[in-house]
Amino acid sequence: MRVAVLDTGYDATHPDLQNVVAAEAFVSVASDPEVDEEGHGTHVASIVAGSGAASGGLYKGVAPDADLVIGKVCAGNACLESDTLEGIEWAVETAQAKVVNMSLRFPVSDDSRPIIDLVNTYAVWGVLFVVGAGNSGPGTIAVPGAAAGALTVGASNGTSGPASFSSRGPVYNHLVKPEVVAPGVGIVGAHSADALAEIPVGTQYDRRSGTSMAAPHVAGAAALLMQQHPTWPALYVKGALIASATPLSGATPFEQGRGMVNVGAALQQTVVPYLTPPVGLAAPHAPGQTATAYTMVANQGAQPETLTFTVSAVTLQGAPAPAGLVTVSAAPVTVPVGGTVGVAVTGHADGVAAGDYAVVLTGRDGTGTVRTTALVSLYVE
Repeated sequence: MRVAVLDTGYDATHPDLQNVVAAEAFVSVASDPEVDEEGHGTHVASIVAGSGAASGGLYKGVAPDADLVIGKVCAGNACLESDTLEGIEWAVETAQAKVVNMSLRFPVSDDSRPIIDLVNTYAVWGVLFVVGAGNSGPGTIAVPGAAAGALTVGASNGTSGPASFSSRGPVYNHLVKPEVVAPGVGIVGAHSADALAEIPVGTQYDRRSGTSMAAPHVAGAAALLMQQHPTWPALYVKGALIASATPLSGATPFEQGRGMVNVGAALQQTVVPYLTPPVGLAAPHAPGQTATAYTMVANQGAQPETLTFTVSAVTLQGAPAPAGLVTVSAAPVTVPVGGTVGVAVTGHADGVAAGDYAVVLTGRDGTGTVRTTALVSLYVE
């Protein structure tokens, strides 16, 4: 399994990163991809797939058997969108990566940005883009994390909740982002010999914080999931990671998405939701105004699954949404082995305050056991 890390390059001399099979630079200065003057890319790459060789295995990455491909798209702290676009195309078309980690961000804009279009296009083709949400707090999800096709990752402070700095919605395109969180505070990773250590841990490692550190945890988890299910499209992998996440107490979906990524649960997930676009509602106070989105559910297990779906919704502040805002068919649906069904989620705009709402769709089997969950974004104009 190949995972691309588009970042500041990497330290090719580091014992933990001898599994890099391709590296290329797309910057006009400091252009050697095997030299990491900032140290960010080295740290991120080791979280994904570092061998832990310099620590006797103590600081091993999430997916140490994965092959890494490194695209140097940032010179120090400066990243250009044009360089990143080239790096994405190289990682997918030439290096054949199935997972692309981007712990970087560009200013908030809109969906006309070329990088949004490229991420969404390649996501449909079967590439999973794992993107750090950013480190600027509420309302600051930027590009490319705002892309519908990206799996956007916030930072958690252990199991106590999202880190205070972690970017969260609302997003300009009204998607619920991030979709998951992962550890992002005080994370130990490989230290580049060409950079100043942030918080030294011995001579080969340093300690850093940020959603930049959270995203590679999820990229590594995605690599493990793809290794277990080599025929799964990227949309299934993304859906399984979201569906199996563990909600953190006291945090809203706008802060944590579905919750803390849970690799063990993801590897056991057989009922996989995918394609959950936002529901956009116009004319909020007009009688009868509704909008419907379909969440697709795939059964990758060994037997048919009969599920009953329910929905719950909250406001941006985490308060329960008005009763009846969102509905879903109450009738059980049977998902055949290897098949998919569409579950209709309908928003009802009558008399509802304008704003963003996060909807959690939950599917339970006949015993009441939760088999799958999905996030749906709801915006009342």
